[in-house]
Amino acid sequence: MAEPKDIDARLKAALGRKKGRIAPSSQRIYDNGWKAFQGWCLANCATPLPATPQTVALFLADCEGHVAFATIGLWPTAINHFHTAAGLLPPKGDIIHQVLLMLSAGAEKQKQKTPLGTARIKAIADQIEGPDRA
Repeated sequence: MAEPKDIDARLKAALGRKKGRIAPSSQRIYDNGWKAFQGWCLANCATPLPATPQTVALFLADCEGHVAFATIGLWPTAINHFHTAAGLLPPKGDIIHQVLLMLSAGAEKQKQKTPLGTARIKAIADQIEGPDRA
């Protein structure tokens, strides 16, 4: 296994070569996802490089309720990007997909709201305009 200093040097060199080849918005997503993952790894005594699929899955699961699912869904790509840039194989596995599916199902349930209905809409309009609107 490569020493952490060697990995850091390779990562910096590779990221330097990739600048300009990735859209700035994508780079921001990658950077934010990587910072979040590194912070989580530090707090949980986990290794970010190279990360195991189980580590990535736990990170994603722990983000539920704190980060929007749309953001969580992008972070595996960010983690893969930094692994590839360091010359490492990205962490891949069914467990990551299973966690994302579980989080996706939870996100869909949270989005479902009961429709207001005609009576409730009229009541809201009356409160805004008053009952004697013409």
